[in-house]
Amino acid sequence: MAEYKDCYFAFMDILGFKNIVRRASCDEILSIYNEAKKQYEITMTTEDKVEPLFDISDMHIKIMSDTICIYIYSDIPNSLPSLIYICTFFQARMLRHYPPVLIRGGISKGTLYADDEILFGEALVNAYLLESKNAIVPRVILTKSLIDNYTGNDEVLKKSLYGILFRDYDGFYVLEYCFTFYWMNRKSHEKEIAEVCQYVQSVLDSTTDNSVRNKYIYLSNRLNDAAEKCAPDNAGGEKRFHA
Repeated sequence: MAEYKDCYFAFMDILGFKNIVRRASCDEILSIYNEAKKQYEITMTTEDKVEPLFDISDMHIKIMSDTICIYIYSDIPNSLPSLIYICTFFQARMLRHYPPVLIRGGISKGTLYADDEILFGEALVNAYLLESKNAIVPRVILTKSLIDNYTGNDEVLKKSLYGILFRDYDGFYVLEYCFTFYWMNRKSHEKEIAEVCQYVQSVLDSTTDNSVRNKYIYLSNRLNDAAEKCAPDNAGGEKRFHA
């Protein structure tokens, strides 16, 4: 008999997908999807042991055009922090594309029915509404209550999410993908960081569409904050963007 299962669900939208389709080759678009499907082992240290945060096979991914859905059932150990990490690293890796690929999304908890072809339920609807109604700019958001009501290991949640979540201007919690992007590239990929910043600045210097400008202003602010956080000894990094 068909039945719902409780899960944590991320609904993510690739911004500007129509323009990407017009300018990019089939291989380039497939490379975006391949990044979404990549499964990286994420570890954390507990009691002086380094252990995987989750089993890769427990993370489920569905892709259709500009929509990427990633979910994990809530009874899986470390389910919420695992999903947050996967989504954050995906966003950070998308900044490496040229031009950068921006992601907007929402994460929720609720019931879901899923098989090889069909996907529906409260979790999907709630995550979609967060993405379409509240996220607005390139960010993946979740509510404070989702974190407060997490019933897994609180210590794992606190340790694993340190530095990867922040409270944004409107009260939503946001995945700190720009900091993750800087942290991933700080030693050997300074060129990639510079290219992203130069591209964002070029958009701000030339685009008059307010919808586009608002997205890139938000991104520029996040990249500025990330540069400061990643500066040696917290000395403060050089601002990459100027009003």
